[in-house]
Amino acid sequence: MTREYMWNVIDIEGGFVDDPDDRGGMTNRGITWGLYDRYCLSAGYTPDEDEFKRMDDVLTEAIYVWAFITPLQINKIASNLTKEAIFDAAVLHGGWRAMRMAQRVIGGLKIDGRIGPITRKALNGAPPVSFANDLAIRRVLFVDRLVQRYPKQVKYLAGWHTRIVRFIRPTLAESDGGS
Repeated sequence: MTREYMWNVIDIEGGFVDDPDDRGGMTNRGITWGLYDRYCLSAGYTPDEDEFKRMDDVLTEAIYVWAFITPLQINKIASNLTKEAIFDAAVLHGGWRAMRMAQRVIGGLKIDGRIGPITRKALNGAPPVSFANDLAIRRVLFVDRLVQRYPKQVKYLAGWHTRIVRFIRPTLAESDGGS
């Protein structure tokens, strides 16, 4: 996955937000306080709210690599479209949930939210456009169910839908389309 694409997602996520209706809680650049806290503890230092609120590019990128790119083995996936679809899902829904969704889309895999050699091989063998389309449908259904369970989240629904459906492509000529 390109660094440019990662930063496109970070730009979509925006800056610091502390909306009491957001189930993710305090968030900056798509990074929840909880994720930042786990990163800091893994790196051997104490989380700092001021650092979180003014998060710089270096820290942002380090957390994205630590939380999403490395554990999901994003750069071992051949198709850019597949990488980007999984990465976006991981940032919005969490890495474990994104990988479980991906495993369900592929079918025939153990649904454990982990990417090992079997899941990676299946992802690399999946037609990218069909995979991205099917993952987008699962994601839309997921956020719709989320809003049914947590009605205060409805104010985010249109934005979530817009973000997710940008991965839907025509499937007439199944290819990576250079993306």
